[in-house]
Amino acid sequence: MALALKSRLEAAGDSLVELLDVQSLVSENPASDGSKKLEQRGSIDPLEMVKNWITRARAGEAVLVEELPAGFPAEFDANLPLYLGAESIVIVIGGMLFRSGLPDLLDVTVLLEVSDQETTRRIYEIDETEFDEAFTEQYVSHDGRAYAEYLTRNQVRELATARVNADRPGVFRIRDEGRGQ
Repeated sequence: MALALKSRLEAAGDSLVELLDVQSLVSENPASDGSKKLEQRGSIDPLEMVKNWITRARAGEAVLVEELPAGFPAEFDANLPLYLGAESIVIVIGGMLFRSGLPDLLDVTVLLEVSDQETTRRIYEIDETEFDEAFTEQYVSHDGRAYAEYLTRNQVRELATARVNADRPGVFRIRDEGRGQ
């Protein structure tokens, strides 16, 4: 969905569109006291740097990043070169964004919601015709429970600007202006 939106916005030609995948920068790990905290890598916090770049661009400053300092996960290299300016449209994707404070810098936040059954089917790559509900029970009691707790604890459903049923991602369409599609 993010790639389709980026393509459509670029085709309109009005603004520079950047797609930032910050999944490698945002994670949730247990702290020594049993609480949850964001992982900080090395002496720098890559997520804080990204938030700084977005804040500067929102303030009208041009931000060009061609090389990343040590401490950035290698997966973030795919975002380079990165240019952000006041006219930029920035699409940010990542599973734990609402925990990061990053949504406070964004004008629109979209939560793609997937049912426990569909999530389980995708994780275990199970064909729909061979699906057994016991797999969902296993997911819900482990990873699914942790994700549900994250959604509740961070008020993700309440804070999202839009919620999209993503059980069937192939049905996403971006409507053509004036064509009603």
